Amino acid sequence: MSNLVNYTNVININQVLQFLNDKSPLVKGATADLLFDMKAGTEYYKALLPLLKDEKRAVRVKAFYALSAV
Repeated sequence: MSNLVNYTNVININQVLQFLNDKSPLVKGATADLLFDMKAGTEYYKALLPLLKDEKRAVRVKAFYALSAV
């Protein structure tokens, strides 16, 4: 996912944000990482907030990390 940062001019942020609602904790965590790498967490922090209450600890940690730039 970190390689996707090189393609920020072609990434549709709305499609990326939809992955935050995926059933898979791996997908949600990777999406949070991508938002952090894109430095989009400051703009889209409201989309990340629900992940702080996710049942999986790994997702909560990734969300916290993505929000650390806010």
